[in-house]
Amino acid sequence: MKIRNTKRVSATANVSAPVGGLNARDSYAAMDAADAVKMDNWFPLTTSVRVRAGYSKWATGLGAAVNTIMAYNAGTTQKLIAVAGTNFYDVTAGGAVGAAVTTCTNSSWQHVNFATSGGYYLSCVNGVDAPKAFDGTTWTNPAITGVTATTLINVTVHMQRQWFIQKNTMKVWYLGVNAIAGAATAIDFSSIFKRGGYLMAMGSWTIDSGAGMDDYAVFVTSEGEVATYRGIDPSSSTTWGLVGTYQIGSPIGRRCMSQYASDLLIITQDGLMPMSKALMSSRVSNKVSLTDKIQYIMSLDISTYSANAGWQCRLFPRENMLLMNVPVGNSNNYQYAMNTITGAWCKFTGWDARCWEMYADDIYYGDGLGNVCKAWDTNADNGANINTDIIQAFNYLGTQNLKHFKLARPIFSTTSHSVGITLGLNIDYNFNQPLSTATVPSPGTSGIWNTSKWNGCVWGSSNGNVKSAWNTSGGIGYCAGMHITTASNNASFTWQSTTHVFEKGIGF
Repeated sequence: MKIRNTKRVSATANVSAPVGGLNARDSYAAMDAADAVKMDNWFPLTTSVRVRAGYSKWATGLGAAVNTIMAYNAGTTQKLIAVAGTNFYDVTAGGAVGAAVTTCTNSSWQHVNFATSGGYYLSCVNGVDAPKAFDGTTWTNPAITGVTATTLINVTVHMQRQWFIQKNTMKVWYLGVNAIAGAATAIDFSSIFKRGGYLMAMGSWTIDSGAGMDDYAVFVTSEGEVATYRGIDPSSSTTWGLVGTYQIGSPIGRRCMSQYASDLLIITQDGLMPMSKALMSSRVSNKVSLTDKIQYIMSLDISTYSANAGWQCRLFPRENMLLMNVPVGNSNNYQYAMNTITGAWCKFTGWDARCWEMYADDIYYGDGLGNVCKAWDTNADNGANINTDIIQAFNYLGTQNLKHFKLARPIFSTTSHSVGITLGLNIDYNFNQPLSTATVPSPGTSGIWNTSKWNGCVWGSSNGNVKSAWNTSGGIGYCAGMHITTASNNASFTWQSTTHVFEKGIGF
């Protein structure tokens, strides 16, 4: 009689780091192995995940919460303006802020850059103060007539004209071609929109990927109704006409709309909607939302914080990143960040952002303590540790057998061996597994060309030192997900993959 060999043999399985990003949509049992249940302060790259970069204080001493940052771009002349309390400040040079350049009564402003034959202007409105314009040297209050100018709360450039939304009305006002002041003409949308409310935002949607005849003017109400118009001259019925009206989720905040390449993004109750897809889909389907994969937690945020000022999206092209600010308040604001290549999401904590702006290819935010901060700068949060927490999706590692998990070897790449790391293995959907300090080898000394002995030293790498060591994982179950926390300061830190060692149960 042949005797069955019952010797238990260890098996290995290699699992990619969670490059699929945060998943708050699928059940734990249905998630892709490359997703994460929790992903705080890790950014998903295409081949690995990295601890987010930090921030530094760019300008200090503004004396109140910074609710607006505006970049002035006129050819090679660039300036950065911040608004805090009742003052505008020039923070281009950074450091301790100087005297205010102009004053106001409300610090939440909407703005555009507008080029005319007479010069370049930064135009801004807030629905309380008189509109302001900046030509790179001087701040003025352009005389806009025909409307109570202090009620203009949103400004957009479309077809070489400035357009303004009048606060709490269905009216939009436009100026003449290339004009920054003068008589404004109204368009009343009361007969177009059937659900009531007021105009919330306007944008210019470039459907042909370039400015031209096919640009649509897009108007969104507080109730989520959208109207698109096509044409050059809004005063002529032969060159200006309604394309269609649509229904989306109600927009969130005055800064709900942002440019995304040739598309428009709108923060709505249904998620972050690209205009190109939202108008071709029924509202009952959220699959067109960029935030589809994190929509559950975003919906909770909107339910709780939708009335707070500070909702905003900002594209950060240099890092292939899209940031969406969530204004929790009490210095607890956070962001969702998306990799624009893969569409994978994560969550950033520790940045108390009230507003965002791009300036000279870098990204800045204003905080609640009177500072303008440069984000994604250095590998520390203004000198303090960057703390992370990540839980990978549960994985059966290729077999439904009961398993005895024995060892795990995550592979990291870092520029320092002083990163504090703890890790654990969550088994069978249990998130209460204890974390233990990980064993991480110290980096070797890279060889010096023409000095070190051949075949006797470690080659240097621009990616830092690759670190891998076996750590006891322990536990018995069917599936498992890696749980890692880190505390790093002035160190780049990346996670590539994890190798698991386990024994299969007998008789399965």
